[in-house]
Amino acid sequence: NIGSSTWAPCTAPIGRFGAAFLPLLSHFTPFNGRDAFVQLPAMNPDFSAGVTIAARVRFIRFHSWSRILDLGNGEAKQNILLALRSDSRRLTLQVFNDQGSMTELVSTVDLPQYEWVHVAAVIQPDGAARLYFDGAEVASGKMDLPPSVLRRSNYIGKSNWPDPFFCGEMDHVRLYTSVLSGAAIKQLAQAGDFRRGTLQKS
Repeated sequence: NIGSSTWAPCTAPIGRFGAAFLPLLSHFTPFNGRDAFVQLPAMNPDFSAGVTIAARVRFIRFHSWSRILDLGNGEAKQNILLALRSDSRRLTLQVFNDQGSMTELVSTVDLPQYEWVHVAAVIQPDGAARLYFDGAEVASGKMDLPPSVLRRSNYIGKSNWPDPFFCGEMDHVRLYTSVLSGAAIKQLAQAGDFRRGTLQKS
C-alpha cells in the first residue's frame, strides 16, 4: 500500500536474476510514517556472487527501527534489512540466516534530516561488507551473505517486526545480485538532479 492506494505486485516470484539490478522502486514515493509502504512480490535471488542494495532517501522523521527495505519471511526469518539503528540516526544493514542468527554493519556517521542522501550497502562473497552515504564509505566489516531462498514477506518502508513505518521520501531503490565497486556506487550517487535537499523534477 502507498497511502490509501494499493500497489499490485505481480503474483509470480521474481526468479534468480543475473547481474542486472532489480528496480524495487523506480519513482519518487512519499511515506507518511503511519501506514504507507510498498509491498513487493515474492523473490528468490541468488546471492552467491554478492549483493548490493542502493536507494535514494530523505528522512523527515527518525522513527526507531524504521525500514528502508526489509526482505524476508517474517521476524528473524532470512531477512535482509536496511533500517535505522534503534532510535539513532545511524543506518544498519542486517542479515538473518536460516537459523535466525544475525550479522550487522552500522554506519559510523548519522543520516541527514530533510535532505536527500544516496545510501548503498554491499556484501562480497567472502563476507566483506561496506556502507556508503553519497558515494563515501561510512562503515566496513564482515557479515554473512544472505541465504539464497524464496522470500515472501518483502517491504519498502515497513518492517517484518512491529516497528514504526518509514517517514520521508524514497526513489531509485535497487537490488543487485552482484557487488558494485566503490566507483560504481559513487556514480550512482551522483546521478540525477537532486539539489539543496529537494527533488528537482525535470
